[in-house]
Amino acid sequence: MKSFTLTCLAAVVCAPLAVAQTFDCSFPRQGANEWIRSRIVVAIDGGNVTVFDSLINQEKGGPISATVQTNTETRLTLRWKLKGVKTELGYGPSLNYSLSYFKQRDKATANLNAPGIDVLNYLGVSPEYFIAQGTCKRR
Repeated sequence: MKSFTLTCLAAVVCAPLAVAQTFDCSFPRQGANEWIRSRIVVAIDGGNVTVFDSLINQEKGGPISATVQTNTETRLTLRWKLKGVKTELGYGPSLNYSLSYFKQRDKATANLNAPGIDVLNYLGVSPEYFIAQGTCKRR
């Protein structure tokens, strides 16, 4: 029994700790007043995943939770929502975001599905889907 207890204790002490990671993602063709902002910061600490950008800061005052959809050696994909956002751009009843970070290339794609968004594009219709290409750096 003593041997079993020591083995269990050694397994717990020697178990690898979850390493906190932060990804600073930049989308250079996006401005400060776009629905997808020019900078999105992702923080992963164990099972806790948060995202932060200037729109989230404006609406929530700090980072919000995100859900991991995929996390492999090559790709990390997250999803999060903002509801009832009103800006100079219009009104977004439900902003559904995703961000995919392609780890081996440090490339990123941010997507926004915004059904019912209250803003008109140059064709005079309300767009529901936005996309931005960029990069992410590990901090």
